[in-house]
Amino acid sequence: MSLFQIKFNERELITLRMIFNSNSGLNKIINSAISIDEIRSLSHESLKDLKFRKPEEILNKLQNYEFYESEAIDTIDWCEDNNISIISIFDKRYPKKLNKIKNPPCLLFCSGNVSLLGVEKSIAIVGSRDMSDFGKTITERTTNYFSKNGVNIVSGLAKGVDTHAHETALKNNSSTTAVLVDIKTISPASNIKLAKEIIQNDGLIISENLPGTQASDAYLFIDRNRIQTGLSKLVIIIEAGADSGTKSTANHAIQQNIPIYCSNLNLIKNYPKSRFENSLNKKLFDQGLAQYFSAESYDEILSILENDS
Repeated sequence: MSLFQIKFNERELITLRMIFNSNSGLNKIINSAISIDEIRSLSHESLKDLKFRKPEEILNKLQNYEFYESEAIDTIDWCEDNNISIISIFDKRYPKKLNKIKNPPCLLFCSGNVSLLGVEKSIAIVGSRDMSDFGKTITERTTNYFSKNGVNIVSGLAKGVDTHAHETALKNNSSTTAVLVDIKTISPASNIKLAKEIIQNDGLIISENLPGTQASDAYLFIDRNRIQTGLSKLVIIIEAGADSGTKSTANHAIQQNIPIYCSNLNLIKNYPKSRFENSLNKKLFDQGLAQYFSAESYDEILSILENDS
């Protein structure tokens, strides 16, 4: 159940998302307990009082509300034509677990099996785009075990570990969820076919961003990582550099109080010592922020997952 005092429909939310420039801006305005008419009448001073950056730009957009409303209607029409479900934070289908994270996505654009949003038995399997052969083996072995035990595999459709986790789940006829920056233009392009296979095999792809958002800014990938962790009971890091993009996923998990398990790369025969020493896996373990796992601990992790579900 929503805790918002005033509810907004899809058209209004998409319009406001365009006007207030970001999900955090949209969150701020819909949490301000004012109606759509009051929002449209906001002054420059009111926007400053609400601590919006670039109040002049927002005011100009509010004064051209009808234009952005027309753009929102076009977005809704495109979604309908392309079988994209729009699930807002006011929707009964909206996953309760995302309500608990910082800056929850106000809108989710979804293609595929939207019921996966509510699956409690979900884990994020993530790691390096520059995956080693060792990492590929660990990803396949780990995903095989959990997908065969009815766990929904969440990842980000990036090259490397993400791709291999999705592919392995599909080979096991298991569910998988891909969290993207943009649902309209799949990135990387090499995974367009994989995205289609996920949808066709009862999986799900989602994005919080308006369709057509350019996936060029690094912060968009960092932001989407909080959704991967927010949908998951725990996070498994296969292999990643200490300062890789996976670090942001780990940071979100820590902030959301979600357990992190890292593969113990040091136990792998012939694994490059320098790569291990500079890994995120080692860094998180040394800081007491993650536990190591191996094939022998799969059953224990699954038991924790099932007891929490």
